[in-house]
Amino acid sequence: TRFHGNVAGLLAGTPAMLLAHDSRTLELAEYHRMPHRVVPHFDDELAGMRADELHAAADLDAFHAELPQGFARYTAFLERNGLTHRWSEGETATAFDERLAVADLPPAVRTLAAPDLGEVASRLRWLREGMVLDITRHPQRYEPPFPHPSWQGAGSRHARLLEEGRARDAANEAAVEQLTRRLEALERAPLRRLVDRLRRMVRRG
Repeated sequence: TRFHGNVAGLLAGTPAMLLAHDSRTLELAEYHRMPHRVVPHFDDELAGMRADELHAAADLDAFHAELPQGFARYTAFLERNGLTHRWSEGETATAFDERLAVADLPPAVRTLAAPDLGEVASRLRWLREGMVLDITRHPQRYEPPFPHPSWQGAGSRHARLLEEGRARDAANEAAVEQLTRRLEALERAPLRRLVDRLRRMVRRG
């Protein structure tokens, strides 16, 4: 059902049958003349499909006939917009690979399911830095032509959240201080009772 998964298979020389489940996937399949079957609903008919039957029904003749024309349209679009490509005149098949080999590329994006929490921390830091940049943007910055809540100023969402956060912090500090005093009083109570008992024994003795 995934268009690009079928593209990867076809470009690698593996037969593929696209299950066109909506108008967009059907449009792409028809445009590129990819082997496809219209499946508007995931029902019992789909559940009964067999992979060998789909493989046998994957007729690639129309796709092979269309591919050179689509490729020509694509390269013509690049050249019309002044973009060179590896199939341009004077380019060699290995020129792109040679430039890519010496290019200084950023590190790959890692999944959040990495063994450590480094990626999570990195993304949280990026979000925090972005918020700081939004707050300190230039006064002559571009403003979108529609209302947008400001990060600053009385009554703004950001100011309200900051004020609510400060109020919660103050309430938490007061509660912690009250509990600390209570614990200290409870810790002193046994000692005070012992001292009072000793005093009474001395007076009686």
